[in-house]
Amino acid sequence: MTVQRRRINKSSESSDIDKKIKRGNSQRKASSWRHNVSILMMLGASGFVSWIYFTWTDDLTHTLVSSGEILTQPRVFTVDCSEDYKKYKVFPGCTPTKCGRAISDNVVTLEEARKLRRLAEQGLSLAGSDGGASILDLHSGALSMGEQFVNVYRYFKEQIRDVFTEEDFLLYSDVRGRIQKAIAETFGLDFSKMYLTKPTFFSRINSSSAKTTHDEYWHPHIDKETYGSFDYTSLLYLSDYGVDFGGGRFVFMDSSSNRTVEPRADPSALQYWSTPPSSQDPLTPPPPSAPIPARVKSFESLPPALNELGDSGLAATAGKCSCSLGGRMEVLSLSVDYPSGLADEPVIFTKTGEARQISAC
Repeated sequence: MTVQRRRINKSSESSDIDKKIKRGNSQRKASSWRHNVSILMMLGASGFVSWIYFTWTDDLTHTLVSSGEILTQPRVFTVDCSEDYKKYKVFPGCTPTKCGRAISDNVVTLEEARKLRRLAEQGLSLAGSDGGASILDLHSGALSMGEQFVNVYRYFKEQIRDVFTEEDFLLYSDVRGRIQKAIAETFGLDFSKMYLTKPTFFSRINSSSAKTTHDEYWHPHIDKETYGSFDYTSLLYLSDYGVDFGGGRFVFMDSSSNRTVEPRADPSALQYWSTPPSSQDPLTPPPPSAPIPARVKSFESLPPALNELGDSGLAATAGKCSCSLGGRMEVLSLSVDYPSGLADEPVIFTKTGEARQISAC
């Protein structure tokens, strides 16, 4: 009897062990299934978020003119004039009465764009900012040097004759006049009542970290509020988007979406408008090497605008008015030091307050 009881106990113990093993296997399978479901749910959520992000960002910015397009006629986009103009002094025949953005590819030739770029490169090679943005103002002589500015004519004195030639200044003056006329014709203005304001300069931007507030070019802004005298802004591009630099696009910040124009140098692209809010994004690396061309971008009156920076580029700006004209020529560069990469971002001229390369009013 004792033996039999021992056998019965063993059988009972074995049964309990089997049940525990089965229960453990079942729990492991359930845990594995829940883990797989969790992974699938996470992947699904990640995919959904990615889809939302790319869909939203794609809808956020609309390209008005791509770098692959060549315009035979100026492309003009009409917008409502800002109510903010009413708080400023009005100059009949000059102050914007109709507002918009315009892009043209036939104001400056490729050869002229290359000469302007060489002019800017020579001047900027004398110094340059420690941060990501350097400027050269031929009117005032302002030149970025480290974290400050110097007067290029006083600082280098007689040496400047070996940097700039009379031909350089004649070309610069001629191009500025053509841009001013293009703006006057587009917005129905009296050319004789338009005057160049300040600042007017070449700018070079690269991907270096900002050292001063002057290097923080990417903040949203309105030229009319920033400079006061600007009524129109223009931007003349001296390099190609997607070839010489990445990013670097100037973007108008509208209530429903952002609108941008992709810079190009061949043919030279000019963009001009009346003062809208704008900003630029940091530079990004350029794509594989390719030829460098130039283009003019749009004009606009007081709606918003945003400027994205590419990895390299060059631009020039000018402006003032009884009606005012303001502008900038800009070169963006992927390289950390300005002198080495002027080929990326084009020149900007702005109507009132916002523009990429050259400005006029």
